[in-house]
Amino acid sequence: CCSVHSTQIQLKKARSGMREMAAQAIFAVFSILLIRDSVSKLQVTVSESPVKVKVGDDVLLTCHLTVDQPPVDMSQLMIQWYHRGKMLAEYDDKLVIRDPEVHVSEEELQKGNASLFLPNIKEKRVGNYRCYVYYAGDTRMKEIVLEVEDPAKVQEEEEEEREVCPKGSSPLVVNKVDDMISDFYKLHGKLKSLTRDVQKCLCS
Repeated sequence: CCSVHSTQIQLKKARSGMREMAAQAIFAVFSILLIRDSVSKLQVTVSESPVKVKVGDDVLLTCHLTVDQPPVDMSQLMIQWYHRGKMLAEYDDKLVIRDPEVHVSEEELQKGNASLFLPNIKEKRVGNYRCYVYYAGDTRMKEIVLEVEDPAKVQEEEEEEREVCPKGSSPLVVNKVDDMISDFYKLHGKLKSLTRDVQKCLCS
């Protein structure tokens, strides 16, 4: 009986010791994570959204990263640019451009500049662009909305508006004609009402 009791006491002490070791391990892991986060403190800034451009323009979608202990350690860095779910460019030990119409400078990456250059903008470039930055276990994602205006379409819309007015007439003339038509219908309504009143008088 004494031996059983002694064994139970030892088991309780062992369990207690294991719980303490587990708590210490968890604390150590959280401490490492906190220290790592306080050391990296990755900051990413991008262009103010939305970015508005016209077809044919060149545009730079800026993306700058800063760390607490510069310069940027390129072995710890990964960059990815996406547009509508399609990867445009990626840096992971080496720079890979997946869309031949875009450009990212590997030299500028070493300075923390991960900006995306889009030359001779086409209407298909409209939409959301996402820049993913991975550095020393830290991750950031920034989004930029690009709005593309086609001058040709704007001109077509303006011409359609002008066609609403008769050729050679001004909007002022058209407004006056509209007023005259409105007055005519009002007068016509009053005349009908007056005719009904006269007919009632004659009948009585």
